Amino acid sequence: MNKRNIIIAVVVLAVAGVAYYAFQGETPTPAGNQIEPVNIAGMPVPTDGESVNEKVVNASAQAPVSSDEPMPVPAKKEFTVSGQSFSFSPSTITVNRGDKVKIVFKDQGGFHDLRIDGYNTGTQRINTGGEAFVEFTADRVGSFEYYCSVGSHRASGMHGTLIVQ
Repeated sequence: MNKRNIIIAVVVLAVAGVAYYAFQGETPTPAGNQIEPVNIAGMPVPTDGESVNEKVVNASAQAPVSSDEPMPVPAKKEFTVSGQSFSFSPSTITVNRGDKVKIVFKDQGGFHDLRIDGYNTGTQRINTGGEAFVEFTADRVGSFEYYCSVGSHRASGMHGTLIVQ
């Protein structure tokens, strides 16, 4: 009789466990592993249960580009930036708005990369002697920091300035 009760209890617990997981909705993610929605280019980010109204806009109906300041004729500009011991050389790059820019990054010592947040671009991480490049169109005027995103390299002085005129 005792053995029979144990078997029945185990079966009941197993059925209860299977039912619990089968009828349970989405399990919550542990607090440390939450994935937050990201707002890209001003697009609305819905929260739980909220819907977002989307509107399809005809490309020809979009507002015309301001002609107050004409876009200069684009030039192709290539720069070589070397990185080593928490510094970039050159530490300043100047281009004109509209230029097609290619930055060749050469790692002269250590494990580094080159990131440009203002243009949301960068190279992969490379080791000493490695080379990588990034290409983009300098379509926004301003000063943009480029830096190494490895560890605390940026805070240790491994950054420079991209100036778009």
